[in-house]
Amino acid sequence: MDLEDGHRHATATPTTCCTGFFYLAGTIVFFLLIFSASFLGFLGANLPKVKVHRLDIYKFNVTKHQDENKGTQLDIDVNIMVNMSNNFWNKMTLVYGKMKVETKIEGIKLPKVHLDGFRQNPRTSNDLKIHPKEMRYKLKQSYAEKLKLTADKNKITLSLKAGGNVQFWYNGRMISKQHFNVRCDFIEQSNLHLGVAHNCAVNLGYFR
Repeated sequence: MDLEDGHRHATATPTTCCTGFFYLAGTIVFFLLIFSASFLGFLGANLPKVKVHRLDIYKFNVTKHQDENKGTQLDIDVNIMVNMSNNFWNKMTLVYGKMKVETKIEGIKLPKVHLDGFRQNPRTSNDLKIHPKEMRYKLKQSYAEKLKLTADKNKITLSLKAGGNVQFWYNGRMISKQHFNVRCDFIEQSNLHLGVAHNCAVNLGYFR
């Protein structure tokens, strides 16, 4: 403090200035985090609804060779139909980029599928055809025959995961572009055969 004309005058110290600056910066960061979380929550609420509703098995054949060294072969050719819906009543339009899809049948990895992007207006849906390239797998005879029996009884289980990026357009303006991923686990062929679609989990984030 300084004495002038018999009065004391308070003088701001560097410590006081720094404290005020950090308090202001912390407040700004806090509100930015709140805004970011709310905005991501808003985008997450506008992600599409994804359902697997059909599985077509074109080929699921077991071939046993007389030459035991060649083992038993399983030929797989399937087609999976996935529905993506933008069910929200508001003016949110979704524009998808190219997507990568990975599928498994009874734990067996099928070839990856790449889908072209598309645009989806509010309250519309699109059917996506997931048709991995036909493949031949070399398996133990007992396991291959077990899989064939499972397929014949319509009891196959499959899983699917996909990912890409999506643009969010509101009132004709793009407000954000985010990565998203889809996971569909333990899809039962028997339920699809009865017309019961399988709901998938859709989240913001990178495809893994």
